[in-house]
Amino acid sequence: MAPGNVNTTKAILAVDGTPYLPLLQKVQNAINTGQYESARDCFTAEGYDIYQKLIHNGKAIICGPAEYKFIRFDDGILARSLPMRFTFSNRRSFVENVVFDIETESRKIRSLSFAVSENVARDVLQREQWSEYSRMAIINFIETYQTAYALKRLDYLQSIFSEDALIIVGRVVRQASAVENRYIPPKVEQTRLSKATYMRNLERCFKSQEFINLKFAGIDIKKAGKGGEMYGIQMQQDYFSATYGDKGYLFLYVDLNDPYRPIIHVRTWQPEKDPDFGIYHLGQF
Repeated sequence: MAPGNVNTTKAILAVDGTPYLPLLQKVQNAINTGQYESARDCFTAEGYDIYQKLIHNGKAIICGPAEYKFIRFDDGILARSLPMRFTFSNRRSFVENVVFDIETESRKIRSLSFAVSENVARDVLQREQWSEYSRMAIINFIETYQTAYALKRLDYLQSIFSEDALIIVGRVVRQASAVENRYIPPKVEQTRLSKATYMRNLERCFKSQEFINLKFAGIDIKKAGKGGEMYGIQMQQDYFSATYGDKGYLFLYVDLNDPYRPIIHVRTWQPEKDPDFGIYHLGQF
């Protein structure tokens, strides 16, 4: 799809999900019984790969009844959502609402993602200056992005960062005082990386961490003045892993002209608002 040609006249339509309930029930039964392979024919090849990563993401169990809402988006149906709990060896656990993206032509699940919080979804959907389709594309992107880190989908992340992406990474470094053995104020290391270096670092991180969990809040979005569906997205990010955690602000400048093939041109992180320029934003790029 050429930039700027996304069909923003399409509406997000709630649909009758009855035809898709047997498909989802079969997946739920496979998870509940631990016979994961029994649901293989419910997925496309890519969808099954994501499903395998999902069920091996800690000890995965369904932790509540599914109350699906079915939404038509682009050429698929989004089934929102199935509550699941993921528990890890250090007894840390996370509850996520899993969204199923069903391809209408094949009636197979082509992707799964963790739903954003109700607050984030509401903040996006209330921006009525954009079409419903554009707003749903933003939500779908954020959900797929955060899930890619949780499920360690390195290939997917490599595919959505442009080759010349501007990437600024940060890490909070806490240092103990040698005299009083107390923590002094944290030091923040910020570094500009090439895509290749960022992906190598990410690969090492994925291999070394049992789990990674991202939570977003406080979202602010600006649309670029040209280029079609180009957005600057600021979010408060809570990052948790088995050995490290931080809170800060994530900024993404992303091309959503094809919502299933997003392109990230800028990714920055900072621990707090800068006294001079605040948070990285679209106007700076």
